[in-house]
Amino acid sequence: MRSSNPRCCIKARRSAKRKFATDLPPKITGTPGPRLHDLRHSFASRVLEGFRARRPAHTVKSYVAAFRLVAGFLAGRRGVRPCKLEVEHLDVDGILAFLDHLETERGCTAGTRNVRLAAIKGFAGYLEFRHPEHLDVAARLRAIPARKADQPPVDHLTGNEVKAILSAPDRTTGTGLRDHAMMCLAYDAALRVPELVTLP
Repeated sequence: MRSSNPRCCIKARRSAKRKFATDLPPKITGTPGPRLHDLRHSFASRVLEGFRARRPAHTVKSYVAAFRLVAGFLAGRRGVRPCKLEVEHLDVDGILAFLDHLETERGCTAGTRNVRLAAIKGFAGYLEFRHPEHLDVAARLRAIPARKADQPPVDHLTGNEVKAILSAPDRTTGTGLRDHAMMCLAYDAALRVPELVTLP
Protein backbone atom coordinates (compact mmCIF):
# COMPACT_ATOMS: atom_id res chain seq x y z
CA MET A 1 0.00 0.00 0.00
CA ARG A 2 1.35 3.37 -1.02
CA SER A 3 2.29 5.65 1.88
CA SER A 4 0.50 9.00 2.09
CA ASN A 5 3.19 10.59 4.27
CA PRO A 6 5.16 13.19 2.12
CA ARG A 7 8.27 12.83 4.24
CA CYS A 8 8.37 9.07 3.70
CA CYS A 9 8.03 9.59 -0.06
CA ILE A 10 10.94 12.04 -0.13
CA LYS A 11 13.16 9.67 1.86
CA ALA A 12 12.28 6.78 -0.45
CA ARG A 13 13.18 8.82 -3.56
CA ARG A 14 16.52 9.91 -2.05
CA SER A 15 17.33 6.30 -1.12
CA ALA A 16 16.55 5.17 -4.67
CA LYS A 17 18.82 7.89 -6.13
CA ARG A 18 21.69 6.84 -3.89
CA LYS A 19 21.27 3.19 -4.89
CA PHE A 20 21.19 4.15 -8.60
CA ALA A 21 24.36 6.22 -8.21
CA THR A 22 26.21 3.31 -6.58
CA ASP A 23 25.15 0.97 -9.38
CA LEU A 24 26.72 3.21 -12.05
CA PRO A 25 30.21 2.29 -13.33
CA PRO A 26 33.02 4.49 -12.03
CA LYS A 27 33.55 7.68 -13.98
CA ILE A 28 36.45 7.42 -16.42
CA THR A 29 38.76 10.40 -16.33
CA GLY A 30 40.64 11.04 -19.55
CA THR A 31 44.39 11.09 -19.42
CA PRO A 32 46.14 13.98 -21.13
CA GLY A 33 47.60 13.18 -24.52
CA PRO A 34 51.32 13.33 -25.29
CA ARG A 35 52.83 16.78 -25.47
CA LEU A 36 54.37 18.18 -28.61
CA HIS A 37 57.85 17.59 -27.17
CA ASP A 38 57.15 13.86 -26.79
CA LEU A 39 55.75 13.55 -30.31
CA ARG A 40 58.73 15.40 -31.77
CA HIS A 41 61.08 13.06 -29.94
CA SER A 42 59.14 10.04 -31.20
CA PHE A 43 59.18 11.39 -34.76
CA ALA A 44 62.92 12.03 -34.58
CA SER A 45 63.76 8.62 -33.14
CA ARG A 46 61.48 6.53 -35.37
CA VAL A 47 61.12 8.37 -38.65
CA LEU A 48 64.25 10.47 -38.99
CA GLU A 49 66.47 7.57 -38.02
CA GLY A 50 64.93 5.66 -40.91
CA PHE A 51 65.73 8.62 -43.18
CA ARG A 52 69.43 8.17 -42.57
CA ALA A 53 69.48 5.11 -44.80
CA ARG A 54 67.79 6.95 -47.68
CA ARG A 55 68.55 10.64 -47.21
CA PRO A 56 71.77 12.63 -46.76
CA ALA A 57 72.80 13.35 -43.18
CA HIS A 58 72.30 17.10 -43.65
CA THR A 59 68.58 16.50 -44.41
CA VAL A 60 68.06 14.94 -40.99
CA LYS A 61 70.03 17.77 -39.35
CA SER A 62 67.89 20.39 -41.10
CA TYR A 63 64.71 18.68 -39.83
CA VAL A 64 66.03 18.68 -36.27
CA ALA A 65 67.05 22.34 -36.58
CA ALA A 66 63.59 23.23 -37.90
CA PHE A 67 61.90 21.59 -34.90
CA ARG A 68 64.18 23.42 -32.48
CA LEU A 69 63.47 26.78 -34.14
CA VAL A 70 59.70 26.36 -34.43
CA ALA A 71 59.39 25.09 -30.85
CA GLY A 72 61.31 28.08 -29.51
CA PHE A 73 59.28 30.51 -31.60
CA LEU A 74 55.88 29.06 -30.65
CA ALA A 75 56.84 28.85 -26.98
CA GLY A 76 57.77 32.55 -26.97
CA ARG A 77 54.57 33.38 -28.83
CA ARG A 78 52.45 31.45 -26.32
CA GLY A 79 54.41 32.47 -23.25
CA VAL A 80 55.13 28.89 -22.17
CA ARG A 81 58.18 26.67 -21.98
CA PRO A 82 58.87 24.57 -25.10
CA CYS A 83 58.28 21.35 -23.15
CA LYS A 84 54.73 22.55 -22.33
CA LEU A 85 53.63 23.00 -25.93
CA GLU A 86 50.62 21.00 -27.08
CA VAL A 87 49.86 19.73 -30.60
CA GLU A 88 47.06 22.30 -30.83
CA HIS A 89 49.69 25.04 -30.57
CA LEU A 90 50.75 24.11 -34.12
CA ASP A 91 48.11 26.41 -35.55
CA VAL A 92 48.38 27.81 -39.06
CA ASP A 93 48.68 31.41 -37.84
CA GLY A 94 51.60 30.50 -35.60
CA ILE A 95 53.42 28.56 -38.32
CA LEU A 96 52.91 31.35 -40.87
CA ALA A 97 54.23 33.84 -38.33
CA PHE A 98 57.25 31.57 -37.80
CA LEU A 99 57.91 31.37 -41.55
CA ASP A 100 57.65 35.15 -41.88
CA HIS A 101 60.01 35.48 -38.91
CA LEU A 102 62.58 33.38 -40.76
CA GLU A 103 62.55 35.70 -43.76
CA THR A 104 62.14 39.10 -42.13
CA GLU A 105 64.14 38.77 -38.91
CA ARG A 106 66.59 35.94 -39.56
CA GLY A 107 67.22 36.92 -43.19
CA CYS A 108 66.53 33.45 -44.60
CA THR A 109 65.82 32.94 -48.28
CA ALA A 110 62.61 31.51 -49.69
CA GLY A 111 64.47 28.24 -50.22
CA THR A 112 65.38 27.98 -46.54
CA ARG A 113 61.81 28.85 -45.61
CA ASN A 114 60.57 26.00 -47.79
CA VAL A 115 63.05 23.59 -46.18
CA ARG A 116 61.71 24.47 -42.71
CA LEU A 117 58.15 24.11 -43.99
CA ALA A 118 58.99 20.70 -45.48
CA ALA A 119 60.15 19.54 -42.03
CA ILE A 120 56.88 20.75 -40.47
CA LYS A 121 54.86 18.98 -43.16
CA GLY A 122 56.89 15.83 -42.60
CA PHE A 123 55.91 15.95 -38.93
CA ALA A 124 52.29 16.55 -39.97
CA GLY A 125 52.43 13.40 -42.08
CA TYR A 126 53.68 11.50 -39.04
CA LEU A 127 50.74 12.79 -37.00
CA GLU A 128 48.36 11.80 -39.76
CA PHE A 129 49.24 8.11 -39.58
CA ARG A 130 50.47 7.63 -36.01
CA HIS A 131 48.06 9.94 -34.17
CA PRO A 132 44.84 10.23 -36.21
CA GLU A 133 43.18 12.14 -33.37
CA HIS A 134 45.16 15.12 -34.70
CA LEU A 135 44.07 14.74 -38.33
CA ASP A 136 42.63 18.25 -38.41
CA VAL A 137 45.93 19.78 -37.27
CA ALA A 138 47.90 17.70 -39.77
CA ALA A 139 45.60 18.63 -42.66
CA ARG A 140 45.89 22.35 -41.95
CA LEU A 141 49.68 22.18 -41.73
CA ARG A 142 50.02 20.22 -44.97
CA ALA A 143 47.87 22.80 -46.76
CA ILE A 144 50.35 25.64 -46.15
CA PRO A 145 51.84 26.49 -49.57
CA ALA A 146 55.55 26.75 -50.24
CA ARG A 147 56.91 30.08 -51.40
CA LYS A 148 58.08 30.26 -54.98
CA ALA A 149 61.81 30.85 -54.96
CA ASP A 150 63.42 33.11 -57.54
CA GLN A 151 65.60 31.14 -59.92
CA PRO A 152 68.96 32.76 -60.74
CA PRO A 153 69.49 33.43 -64.45
CA VAL A 154 71.52 30.85 -66.33
CA ASP A 155 74.82 32.27 -67.56
CA HIS A 156 75.90 31.50 -71.13
CA LEU A 157 78.91 29.35 -71.88
CA THR A 158 82.08 30.96 -73.10
CA GLY A 159 83.74 29.87 -76.32
CA ASN A 160 86.42 27.93 -74.48
CA GLU A 161 83.78 26.14 -72.37
CA VAL A 162 81.89 25.10 -75.52
CA LYS A 163 85.11 23.79 -77.09
CA ALA A 164 85.88 21.80 -73.94
CA ILE A 165 82.45 20.17 -74.00
CA LEU A 166 82.60 19.35 -77.72
CA SER A 167 86.07 17.85 -77.39
CA ALA A 168 85.06 15.59 -74.50
CA PRO A 169 83.84 12.58 -76.59
CA ASP A 170 86.52 10.20 -77.83
CA ARG A 171 86.20 10.47 -81.60
CA THR A 172 88.43 7.47 -82.19
CA THR A 173 85.46 5.25 -81.26
CA GLY A 174 82.13 4.90 -82.99
CA THR A 175 80.19 5.92 -79.87
CA GLY A 176 82.37 8.98 -79.30
CA LEU A 177 82.03 10.02 -82.93
CA ARG A 178 78.27 9.72 -82.66
CA ASP A 179 78.13 11.76 -79.44
CA HIS A 180 80.36 14.46 -80.94
CA ALA A 181 78.12 14.75 -84.01
CA MET A 182 74.96 14.99 -81.88
CA MET A 183 76.49 17.63 -79.63
CA CYS A 184 77.67 19.72 -82.58
CA LEU A 185 74.24 19.50 -84.19
CA ALA A 186 72.49 20.46 -80.95
CA TYR A 187 74.81 23.43 -80.47
CA ASP A 188 74.62 24.70 -84.07
CA ALA A 189 70.84 24.34 -84.35
CA ALA A 190 70.04 25.27 -80.74
CA LEU A 191 68.16 22.02 -80.28
CA ARG A 192 66.86 20.75 -76.98
CA VAL A 193 67.50 17.14 -76.07
CA PRO A 194 63.90 15.96 -76.80
CA GLU A 195 64.12 17.60 -80.23
CA LEU A 196 67.50 16.03 -80.89
CA VAL A 197 66.56 12.46 -79.99
CA THR A 198 63.31 12.58 -82.03
CA LEU A 199 64.95 13.61 -85.28
CA PRO A 200 64.12 11.22 -88.16
